[in-house]
Amino acid sequence: MKSVIRVQLFLFLAIAAISGQVRTALNDAPNNCYYTIEFQKPADGAADLRIHFSSLVSPDKVQSILSQELRQAAAFSGRRTDIMGVALLNEARLPLPDGTAFMVYNASSDRIESGKPYVSSRPMPSSSGAIGVSLDIAMQVDTKGQLRMVGKTNLPSGMAGVLELKSPALSFYDCDSVVVSHGEFVSKWFSAHYRPLPRGAYTFCFLTPPPGAQPQKVQAVIGKNGENLSGPYVIDRLADNIVKYENTFELK
Repeated sequence: MKSVIRVQLFLFLAIAAISGQVRTALNDAPNNCYYTIEFQKPADGAADLRIHFSSLVSPDKVQSILSQELRQAAAFSGRRTDIMGVALLNEARLPLPDGTAFMVYNASSDRIESGKPYVSSRPMPSSSGAIGVSLDIAMQVDTKGQLRMVGKTNLPSGMAGVLELKSPALSFYDCDSVVVSHGEFVSKWFSAHYRPLPRGAYTFCFLTPPPGAQPQKVQAVIGKNGENLSGPYVIDRLADNIVKYENTFELK
C-alpha cells in the first residue's frame, strides 16, 4: 500500500529540512498507518511538535515515533530549546507506556524524556503576584455568512493563543492562532470552505500554549509556569497554568 504523507512545517523552514522530515515519515510509518508532522519553529525558548496519526497505534509505537521525530526536530533547532511532542488521533492525545500523553526533548540534558520525569523536575506554580484573567469574546458575522471572534482581555500583549470553532453535529472543526495586542485579539474569518457556515450549535474555545512557549516578555508577566495567572479561566495542565475559555452558541 502506498503511503501518502502530508507534512506541515511552519515559520520559514528550509526546503532541505522539509524533505528530510518527509523521508523520516515515509521510512518509519507502518504499512497500514500514516502520520503527518506539524512542527512550529522554536521561538522565545520553546517549540511544539505534533504528530497526527491516521489510525490507532500502540503506546510503544507512539513512544518510538515520538522519540525519533523529537530528535529530528531538536537537530533542526540546534538543540537550543525544549520541544514538547504529542501524538494525536482525531485531535485526541495518544498515551505513552507510562500513562502520560507527551514527550519532551530536554535541551539542558540533550535527552528525550517522557512527561513524568520532565514534569517532576519543574517547579510547581505559586499564587503570588496573581493576575485575575478577564476575557470577553464576541462573535461577528459578515454578509457572506463567515464568522470571526474578537476578544477583549487583560492578558499581556504578545501572549499567544489558539481559537477553536467546532460543531460535532455539523462535522465542523477549524482553528486559528491569535496574539494579544493592547488588550485585544481577532481571529480569521471562519467559513465552510469559503461558503457560509451552516446554521446550528457551535462551541468555541480559547486556549493558550504552555508558558514556556510564550515570548520571554510574556513569561516575565505571567511567570515561567504561569504562576501569576488566576481566576475561573485558568487551569492547571501538566504543572503549568494556562488559560482556557469555552462557550457554546447558536448560529441562526
